[in-house]
Amino acid sequence: MGNIFKSIIYRCLKNPAVALKCDNVFSLRCQLNVNLDLCNPKQKRILFCYLDLRRYIPCDTIHANYQQAVQMLKCFIEMGFCVDVCFLNDYKTSQYILDYNKKCNSYDIIIGHGSLYKKACKLECNKNALKILFVTENFPLVVEKKYEERAKYLKQRHPKLDISCSPARRGYFDEEIFTISDYAIVMSSLYNIEPMKNYVHKIYQINSNIIFNKQFTFDKSTRLEAIKNTKKTFLWFGSCGLVHKGVDILLDTFRELPDLDINFYGLSDSEISIFNKLKSKNTNDCGRINVQTQAFIDNVVYKHCFLIMPSCSEGMNTSVATCMAHGIIPIVTKETGFEPCEYIIELKDYKIETLKECINNILAMSDEEILRMSEGAYNYAQENFCLEKFDKSFRKIMKEIVTDNNRIKQ
Repeated sequence: MGNIFKSIIYRCLKNPAVALKCDNVFSLRCQLNVNLDLCNPKQKRILFCYLDLRRYIPCDTIHANYQQAVQMLKCFIEMGFCVDVCFLNDYKTSQYILDYNKKCNSYDIIIGHGSLYKKACKLECNKNALKILFVTENFPLVVEKKYEERAKYLKQRHPKLDISCSPARRGYFDEEIFTISDYAIVMSSLYNIEPMKNYVHKIYQINSNIIFNKQFTFDKSTRLEAIKNTKKTFLWFGSCGLVHKGVDILLDTFRELPDLDINFYGLSDSEISIFNKLKSKNTNDCGRINVQTQAFIDNVVYKHCFLIMPSCSEGMNTSVATCMAHGIIPIVTKETGFEPCEYIIELKDYKIETLKECINNILAMSDEEILRMSEGAYNYAQENFCLEKFDKSFRKIMKEIVTDNNRIKQ
């Protein structure tokens, strides 16, 4: 019986997909002592609490944050640190790292977010460590307040609709994680950063990077032809958080605009029930799509002129930045996390009447003006949301933080 059981396990583990799932369940999601120099007993140590990079494959990148994490790690290595790279929220990994931390020397810098970041910051052995919070969402108290406003607005319009499957996107941040941090590197607008200033010693602003489809090139004549054919078809491009990101408002808005269409990409399976109850003939669930495919260019880039994201609260919305980088003009709320820009259309509020007014104004624009804004959005995003810009900004921030703190100097 034992041999049969071993044989079954062996056959399963020969399948890479099965082996990968087993490894994710049972293994620790961390890499220890990256860039360790045994000839340097005074080498400084960093705990990097963010993503699991053990099997990162660049061509399979599904989110821009993996590219961020790789470049951040490269920065730490080139600054001479020994780095422990750990997934931010895995319980077994956290327990191991915390026990390991207590037994070994303390960390000189703890950077990232999530439960591991919080627990490591609170350890007595790390009391002198620099705590650098890497912020990818809006301030949590603001998130709660803004979501409650949206939930109340939805209930006014649909009092019997159950939205329990679409809560606020709380993520990995709470008020305490800000209070225990010395510095914060925040991926958002100055407007969203303002409430954080009372909690952290010093805040640095940084732009998100985007995943760019290298098969795409901006061609004016091709874009103009697409504008003529598709300017009455709008786009929502996101992920989970249907109420949080204003999908319900868009569904109610476009029900009142039957001559227009809006396509939704990236809706969460758990929230489809709400979408189906609110949808109309001109509101379409298009599923998910890989940004790095030709299908993205054909079905998203050349089928839409405008993206609408009436979110209640974001860090810096990477789906908006990604679409901008392919020439799609964003229509967003101030809370979506972008600095004012002439190629970003900012909604004055999230009400249905406001969206309808904005859309009608857009439809009055000439094809040439839409083309000008489309090219401007493309150029702005290419310059401000490229990985090279993130890398350069992050290196400058880290060097300034280390320079300000003599105890961290190599």
